[in-house]
Amino acid sequence: MEAMPGAKAFNALRDSDGIILAVNPRVCTGVLDGVFRAAKANDAVVIFELARTECSLDGGYTGLTPAGFAAIVKHAAEKVGFREWVLHADHLTVKSKSRIEMNDLKALVDAQIDAGYTSFAVDASFLYAGNALDTREALEDNAAATVEIFEHVSEN
Repeated sequence: MEAMPGAKAFNALRDSDGIILAVNPRVCTGVLDGVFRAAKANDAVVIFELARTECSLDGGYTGLTPAGFAAIVKHAAEKVGFREWVLHADHLTVKSKSRIEMNDLKALVDAQIDAGYTSFAVDASFLYAGNALDTREALEDNAAATVEIFEHVSEN
């Protein structure tokens, strides 16, 4: 059972008063069954997400890799028989524009795509030039890094 495209879920609610619950089960993945049962009973879409620090190629501080997290979520979805869910990569943090960091993040994104993630949030908030003359200049590196990562997502 695969995650639905994030854009499909978001666009379906664009003109409604509805919301989408985002769940971060980093501490106890056992809550997934209950969340899926509640979502199914309420005919609701749900997003499951972990941040880069929680779920990474080396397991982050939870011990979960993208493939491991995706497998746990998919298994819970199959047990409950629920299809309306999104797998989201939250806080793909960029702290510098170094080629090493950008390439490491792209490798993580590749693993997330391979695992079935369908939604991504890049967090380049560390790339803010506080000494810039104006806001556009202050956000230049932030925007460039964000665009680079999203171009990588769209190419893969």
